[in-house]
Amino acid sequence: YAVIIMYVISCVGLTVSDQETITAKSGQNVTLTCRAPNNNIGVIEWSRADLKEDEYVLLYRDGHLDQDHQHPSFKNRSDLDSSMTGGDASVNMKNVSVSDMGIYKCEITTSKMSSGKKVLNEFNLTVTDTGGFVKVEDSALTAQLFIRPRFTPQRYNVGLSLR
Repeated sequence: YAVIIMYVISCVGLTVSDQETITAKSGQNVTLTCRAPNNNIGVIEWSRADLKEDEYVLLYRDGHLDQDHQHPSFKNRSDLDSSMTGGDASVNMKNVSVSDMGIYKCEITTSKMSSGKKVLNEFNLTVTDTGGFVKVEDSALTAQLFIRPRFTPQRYNVGLSLR
C-alpha cells in the first residue's frame, strides 16, 4: 500500500497532454503550443528527445532565456512569445528543416506551487523537404533529388526518372 500512496502523491502535481503531431515544410516557421494553468511560470524547458540532458531547444528561468544551455542549432531560431500572457509558453521555431524532426517536450514549473507543479506537452514534429531538381548534361535524362523525411540531412536518396 505504501508504494501506491507514494505513486499517487508523486502524480498529484503533474498535468500531461496527449502527443500531438505537427507537419511542416522545410523553411516554414512553426509554433509548438504549451500553456500553464496561470501566469505564474517559473521555469519553461523545451527539449527534444535526442538532445543531451543539459541541452535545450529553449530554457526560460529566473525571468529570462538561458542561452548557455541552448543547443547551437536552435540559437537565433527559437523564441517565446514576448508577452507570455495567460500562461502562454509556446515556442516559435523559425526556418525549420529536416534536421529539426523529432519528439519535442514542453515542461513548465509554476512559481507559486510549492509542490513544483509541472505541465507537460509533447509534439512529434515532422518536416518534409520539397526537393529540388538536378540537371544532367545529357538533355535526354532528368534527375530529381528528393529527401525522405526520416533521413538526416547528411544522407540523401536520389531518384532518377527518364522522360
